[in-house]
Amino acid sequence: MKKNALLFIFIPLVWCSCYRAYQPQPLKNNTNYLVVDAQIGADTGVYGSPIRLSRTVPLTSSYFPPETGAKVVLQTDKGSIDCEEIYDGYFVAPRMDTLSGNFVLVITTANGKVYKSDVVPAKNAPPVDSLYYKIENGGVRIYADTHDASNTSRYYEWDYTDQYEVYSPTGPCYNSDSFVEPVFRNSAGLSKDVLYRNSIAFIKSNSEKLFNHYSMTVTQRALTADAYKYFQELDRNSMEIGGIFGKQPSTRLTGNIHCVSDPATLAIGYLLVGRRSTATLDIYNRDLPAWEIDLPPGCRMNPPVDCGCGTVIWGAEDRSGAGLRNGISSLFSRASFSRTRGMNGKK
Repeated sequence: MKKNALLFIFIPLVWCSCYRAYQPQPLKNNTNYLVVDAQIGADTGVYGSPIRLSRTVPLTSSYFPPETGAKVVLQTDKGSIDCEEIYDGYFVAPRMDTLSGNFVLVITTANGKVYKSDVVPAKNAPPVDSLYYKIENGGVRIYADTHDASNTSRYYEWDYTDQYEVYSPTGPCYNSDSFVEPVFRNSAGLSKDVLYRNSIAFIKSNSEKLFNHYSMTVTQRALTADAYKYFQELDRNSMEIGGIFGKQPSTRLTGNIHCVSDPATLAIGYLLVGRRSTATLDIYNRDLPAWEIDLPPGCRMNPPVDCGCGTVIWGAEDRSGAGLRNGISSLFSRASFSRTRGMNGKK
């Protein structure tokens, strides 16, 4: 009996003594690849369509160096369009009221290397048929419906921007999510191009987002089959790595941009062309069950002292003019470059 007892004590001691943290050595391969994020659309605002050029960096770095001084040309069926660099690594293609035909992006970097995209057809998204919410599972789930009568869209992506009203010592203000995970669905296996009840987001019943007024604007994109596969894999690489039993990330996820002057040089990124469609949903606390909202301590006081308003998006009294006040910077907001998370930088 004593031997058995000693054995049971000895085994955990040996186990614990053998356990230690493992710190893998950083990879020493080249990380100076060109990263291209180009979204050409007829709905990208008065300034035109954003194109962002940068370089990959090691995982230990938090700075993404811009690719400056490049010449960027968008080739269309109707001719070539020069894209102006308005800030370091940020370029703009002039606004186009309609999008049709095929497009090619040509980039000549300051060191003389030439990069070229595949031929990309314009893929215009059909309207969002409806954007709505349902009360379920202890919260609010937001859905979007869509269809394409021509049966040509098939592959879809949704993301969103949101604002929710909170209170600060100076009055109402709006907070916003800093990160949004895109949603992908396709109707490739269906006889008709119809997608119903696509779950966009879920908000828990105690979330401060539901304290008073919550607003969400959903952006819907129609993708080619290749773009759909690429961005799905890109999102999986960004979201599903890190666990022992997790899937291995893709090691050659490059996109549709290639270095034509030196095929051995890798480029990362994607050219997308097409009109997006949007829809906005407003949710008011008065229309919801009497849920107890988990607010910061200051918000529980009357009047509220400090609700941790954080980054104020804009005042409740003047939401419509925010984009104009922000100027050109709004063109390169998170909404315009939702894809750069996971693609723009770390290799």
